[in-house]
Amino acid sequence: MTKIIAPLYKQLERANDCIQELETKYKALQHQYLQVATRLARYEKLPNLSRTTTRADSPKNSNELNLPSYARGTLSSQRRSGQMPDEASISARRETFLESGKIRIYENYKLAKVQDTNVYDGWQITPHFQMETISFFSKTIRLDNKRRSRRDHTGRAKTSTETSNKETLWPTSAKTNTKELNPRDDDRYVPWMASIKEKSGYNEDQWLHQMPAGKVFIPSKYGYDLLNRGLDTAKQLFYEISKHHFPHRIHRNNLEGAHEVRFGFRELNSILGGDRDTPRPFLAIHGNRWSFVNEALYSIVDLRNCVAHFNGAQYYDMVRYDRLLKNVHLFAIVVKDEVKAFEMRALRDELLAYAQQTFDEIVEREWLASLPFATPWAIHHQKLFKHLGYCSSIDEYPPVILRAMGTWEGKKSVLEEGEGRNESEVT
Repeated sequence: MTKIIAPLYKQLERANDCIQELETKYKALQHQYLQVATRLARYEKLPNLSRTTTRADSPKNSNELNLPSYARGTLSSQRRSGQMPDEASISARRETFLESGKIRIYENYKLAKVQDTNVYDGWQITPHFQMETISFFSKTIRLDNKRRSRRDHTGRAKTSTETSNKETLWPTSAKTNTKELNPRDDDRYVPWMASIKEKSGYNEDQWLHQMPAGKVFIPSKYGYDLLNRGLDTAKQLFYEISKHHFPHRIHRNNLEGAHEVRFGFRELNSILGGDRDTPRPFLAIHGNRWSFVNEALYSIVDLRNCVAHFNGAQYYDMVRYDRLLKNVHLFAIVVKDEVKAFEMRALRDELLAYAQQTFDEIVEREWLASLPFATPWAIHHQKLFKHLGYCSSIDEYPPVILRAMGTWEGKKSVLEEGEGRNESEVT
């Protein structure tokens, strides 16, 4: 029987396939080796987690090495028999083991040290299974508030009917104001607040009630721009004070900058912890009361809502615009940022300039609007005229605005009659 021998090129192909297969296995083994080496390097960086004993822990009698652990003498039996090891050997015994994500070290059979393993760059990173739940946190907050209210409660003071419930029956060293302190009108506890208010013109809003420009509606694009810039200023203020006075709040919420600050009610509760009435001593900055800063912070929520849900069809009068910007102005004063306080004063001055410009337009167009081919009033002016139709205090508005409203209503009625006549002719 003849034996068929494969050609030489077939043998070379088989040898080449075998070499490639061996190279693949070699690469796989090399990859496994690198994985094991990496794990070993990580393990060597940690403290010794295995239960090991030092040389001083080794029994002095060599025969005990051959005995099982349950047959060896205990510490109590050694004390009774007088074979107690010396203090040096006892103090040298250290057992280290890992439990619940923490390294626990026992010395001399007592817990001597607890070292956290979940610390990175100075910040403690708690595993998820060790974190408090929302339910437990809310219960703790309610319990703390209840204890604090009981501790602070001193009993209701009996009042005299002759003094109309204003003076107590017992003498007091100083009169206390039962009204909640407000940073808007109470500067007794922060001497520098009144100074910044005066320098930055916080209370300069008389033009809203004394000047005709306070009765107009400005274009919505200008109003939205002012509100948006005011909200950006509030975000920068909050991020700066958080970075300097309570940076853990920034790291906990992973804020990379002021653009990630949100002034929604729930978002603010999440950043500060708790609800609006939760005591926050960390807000007591620059010698201020934490309640002042807390109230100023939550006053920005209204501004955020107006910016997030801005609707040009709504009536945004000058009083509301100024009040929203004034809240940010107060926030800058409370956190002692004079630069931002003057920036907010500049925004409020821009609002006054827009209002004066709008009023001047009404004055210029009032006597031209009655002409047949006069251009129609702008939309923000028409909003004002519609608002006056439902306003109960119409006497407070300047006569020029009332005359312009009358001209607008007259032309509107004529146009409506013309449209109705054309429709009837068509039908």
